[in-house]
Amino acid sequence: MRQQRRDLDCTPDFVVATTGRLLDHIQNTKGFTLEDVEVLVLDEADRLIEMGFKDEVAAIVQQCKNPKRQ
Repeated sequence: MRQQRRDLDCTPDFVVATTGRLLDHIQNTKGFTLEDVEVLVLDEADRLIEMGFKDEVAAIVQQCKNPKRQ
């Protein structure tokens, strides 16, 4: 987690994460947000929802506040 936090401090161009880990960083990594995300890719989103992760997927999408987000 520490290394991931340091990596996120560098404002990466892209992040690959599980829904749970991404939500964990949103909630617990100071300064990390999805407000400026331009493109959000949820690989296998239909499967995530089928597997019971609907609330997690919705929470991630709600964190992306950039009006130009795709």
